[in-house]
Amino acid sequence: MKDATSQGVLYDRPMSSMQFVIITICCLTNIADGADIASLAFAAPVLMDDWSLRPAVLATLFGATAVGLAIGAFFVAQLADRFGSRLMLLCSTGTIALAMVLSALATSVPQLTVLRFLTGICLGTLAVTLNVVASEFANARWRNMSVAVLHTGFSIGTMVGGAFAALLLAPYGWRAMFIAAGSINAVMFVLILFLVPESPSYIISRGGERALGSLNRVLARLGHPNVDELPAFVMARGKAKISALVAGARRNSTLLLWLSQFAFALISYLLLNWKPTVLVNAGLTPTQAGLAGLASGFAGIIGHIAAGYISRDGREARATMIFFIMLCVALLWFGLQPPIVGWLILSAAFTSFCNVGAFTGLLLIGLNYYPAAVRTASVAMLVGIARLGAITGPLFGGLLLEQDLARNAMFLVLAGISLVPLIAMHFAMYGWSRISPDHAQAKAVA
Repeated sequence: MKDATSQGVLYDRPMSSMQFVIITICCLTNIADGADIASLAFAAPVLMDDWSLRPAVLATLFGATAVGLAIGAFFVAQLADRFGSRLMLLCSTGTIALAMVLSALATSVPQLTVLRFLTGICLGTLAVTLNVVASEFANARWRNMSVAVLHTGFSIGTMVGGAFAALLLAPYGWRAMFIAAGSINAVMFVLILFLVPESPSYIISRGGERALGSLNRVLARLGHPNVDELPAFVMARGKAKISALVAGARRNSTLLLWLSQFAFALISYLLLNWKPTVLVNAGLTPTQAGLAGLASGFAGIIGHIAAGYISRDGREARATMIFFIMLCVALLWFGLQPPIVGWLILSAAFTSFCNVGAFTGLLLIGLNYYPAAVRTASVAMLVGIARLGAITGPLFGGLLLEQDLARNAMFLVLAGISLVPLIAMHFAMYGWSRISPDHAQAKAVA
């Protein structure tokens, strides 16, 4: 076995069927997360009518979720370095399942706000943990594609949310959305409990006299031969300071990457939370808006896979810029599109394709453009900064709707904002130092 110091004990081993199963479970968990986020977005028009809410009040529910997402990503996810990724996955999915059921029973805005805040904390924790788990259980050849497949789960989840909206909103009301989404998380809790072991990288990094036995049990479960001694490992999980991400030559590029992530997340979460309402305001029925969610989710799946494919061989930054360019065009199209149902759904789907492609590209940069010692911190910062954008995005969208801004004017503003991450990534590419050997070694791994 090659040196496991920087890339992890599975990095240069062939992929086993059990590793693909684990990555599939991560993807399924991300599906549940997408359904959780989409549940409130699709329920919003019905909830507003049922409780006679103004858009600004509903925006506080979106904001509570986003604040929880930021806290989960920045702080709670870091507990995985102490207690392990498996425990964090179990705690998060179990808590979400309970919170979603309680959300269906809520009778006031404050109750629903607290529950959405709690749900957001767990979703933020999962957003970091799932990316790291998918990366650590994949070898060099499959790492980028595994993360891309993981991200398709969120788009599938929005499709599931759209399907729930089309099937459940009219006959059963908005509460059924939360029950359905919570049920998916309960299923994922059981799958993780019985099928997902602890990451070998975590076991090695924790060390101790029982580490070798624990590592070999996991390797045997994954279908790999045992090792005679604990591999050297200096990943320093949980010990790498955020300052290492902005040290030396990588400082300017890292700051530009963070700026790109924030501006992108503002647009992304505004669309995620308010696009169904914008479509209803444009003349679509809630059911038609749900169908638009299905189309957008399908387009998002293609976008994730396309980003993973284009990003092969070290092209993550260039692929991300391509998606940012297309996103600007998509926003203009969606805003200027006349209120024709079919074309509105198509333009919404293309916006989703560009949006999720850029998201996957940014996370792949965080996983591949930094050394292993700061990889978890890199992903946590990207996800956390995205959640800060997620706080401002829904609030900004609510403000625009409160001002009765026309759809074309609203999306002209968003297209202008989309130029910020495009320009930032352009300059970041010139200052980046590729310090990870992932792509150079990936071709040699079968």
